[in-house]
Amino acid sequence: MKRLSLLIASLAAVLGLQAQTIPSGSEWFTGGMQYEATRHADGSVTMYMMNEGEETEYTITPVSGKPGQYTGKNFADETVTYRLIQRAGQTILAQYDPQGHLEEVMELTDRQFEENLLTRFFHRICGIYSFSDPESGSTPLVIGQHTVTVNGVTSRSKALTFNGYPMDILDIEDGPWKGMWHFVMTASGLNAYRTRIDEYGMSEDIDEKPVTLVWNDPDRGRWDFLSQDFVSRLPYTKQTLRIMRNAILAKHGYVFKSEDLKLKFEFEPWYKAIADNAAIQLSLIEEMNIAMIQAEEAKSNDARYVTEEEPGFKRYQDYDE
Repeated sequence: MKRLSLLIASLAAVLGLQAQTIPSGSEWFTGGMQYEATRHADGSVTMYMMNEGEETEYTITPVSGKPGQYTGKNFADETVTYRLIQRAGQTILAQYDPQGHLEEVMELTDRQFEENLLTRFFHRICGIYSFSDPESGSTPLVIGQHTVTVNGVTSRSKALTFNGYPMDILDIEDGPWKGMWHFVMTASGLNAYRTRIDEYGMSEDIDEKPVTLVWNDPDRGRWDFLSQDFVSRLPYTKQTLRIMRNAILAKHGYVFKSEDLKLKFEFEPWYKAIADNAAIQLSLIEEMNIAMIQAEEAKSNDARYVTEEEPGFKRYQDYDE
């Protein structure tokens, strides 16, 4: 228990990580942006991005005597620290605020920006769901990258984008759910709304009351995507963030002491408790996601933007916590 806690709390001292230089021409994906790096003779690196005709760039400077560490300024003009980390074939640049909280993870990538965005979108949404309302369907709804299966009927689907960004909308070609559907995350699954696109390319939900989809995959947890991808946007309530953070541990069979977490995970069909919590080894993605969630939990409610909805209810205003 103590060993695992230290592992999570001290990401800066993780063993087995290798520092390296940032090569010119390398691409770095943050979850919402993608930068190209230019390394200068003095070792400093300029990160450059062009998005919708607007240019953004900033420069980070190496810290003397600390290989793989840089300093720079964030968008709030605060001095922040960057750490270049490499493990198991993954390379990231982690940005920490002046208080040591993880602000952002930039992942070295060889994929196009749009492909990276869609990959993360599908990791969040793909899976097996059941209908909370029996009238909506009797068999599971299955969302894949190119298909949606509703009541046993499989149809082709396409994720809609705006300027390359996923709109959280699937356009389903035929079958019982033919048309465009907007999916909003809930703590237990998704709210699904019939939607349309206006003349300006913006979406407008037709339904006031959504179809409620509840996660129902016996082999995977609701938050398993936290082991697949580094997270950036965390527009969830703090109650949900706590569940997400502990779901990463539950995936590895962590035995919980908190009664609510024990009840939450021990009844999941995919959960398999282990004998020794200290034997758990988290991946780099999982460690960074836990740190990112903890940083979000440390923010005041006024500093957070939440889009998570309650199952079956459309969101009109922020949650009061």
